[in-house]
Amino acid sequence: MKPGDRFGRLVYLGPTDRDSAHSSACLALRCDCGVIALATERALNRQKRPVVECRVCDLRARAAAIEAAAGHPYWRNHGRRFEAHDIYRQALRRGEIVAPATCSRCGAEGRIHGHHEDYAKPLEVVWLCGSCHGARHAELGTMLSAFQRARTLRLVRELDEAAA
Repeated sequence: MKPGDRFGRLVYLGPTDRDSAHSSACLALRCDCGVIALATERALNRQKRPVVECRVCDLRARAAAIEAAAGHPYWRNHGRRFEAHDIYRQALRRGEIVAPATCSRCGAEGRIHGHHEDYAKPLEVVWLCGSCHGARHAELGTMLSAFQRARTLRLVRELDEAAA
């Protein structure tokens, strides 16, 4: 490796006197945006997701990809769903809501899940066992099939690659 070699948006400047967390020598690189980045030779040459831009450019590209994907049907409820789950978990932790010991549908005991019928009402949950929870999602048509899950993962991977 010699100064001037390119790795995506990064240009190799030379070795540094710093070591990474794994005792590998850090290399100095300049991104096309002007940021000086440090990386190991292993990170630059790895097969899966090699370092090809600085962290700033990587985050900008990911943010742009997320914005571009926002219109996709899978992502429309994404934010509201996770917000509802966070509010629900915090309320459970603080003791504002208490999970019952039995499923409200079949009466089974064990691990009981809080199921949201409406993400706009995060504290209103139906308490279901794992079997009834899966059955409820199947009734609603919100359970992803293996094909849908694979298609969604492929979309996310394509967005990650487009951002890189």
